[in-house]
Amino acid sequence: MSLKGVRQLKELVIRYSDYDGSSKGVREWMRTQLVPFANNNPDLAVKTVIKRCVHPFVRGNYLNGNSKTICIKNLHPDEINSYVGNLRNQIGRKVLTIL
Repeated sequence: MSLKGVRQLKELVIRYSDYDGSSKGVREWMRTQLVPFANNNPDLAVKTVIKRCVHPFVRGNYLNGNSKTICIKNLHPDEINSYVGNLRNQIGRKVLTIL
């Protein structure tokens, strides 16, 4: 989503393992869909971080300084693509809970 015509997501960080089984879907998504996603979003910085023995996640850093993190453990590449698309389309505001 954009605010006044400017997309709010400035950086996408993908942390995964090159060895562990919970990152299998992330590795497949990166092989097949990461390059087209990056080409379709040239204003977005995509960063990948390899770290073993941890579950994978995707973190969106927004222009307002906030960040949102989503665990993508054991997900199919299509599900990961939808989560990344949702992060891209958000403004990055904090979620308020009213009790």
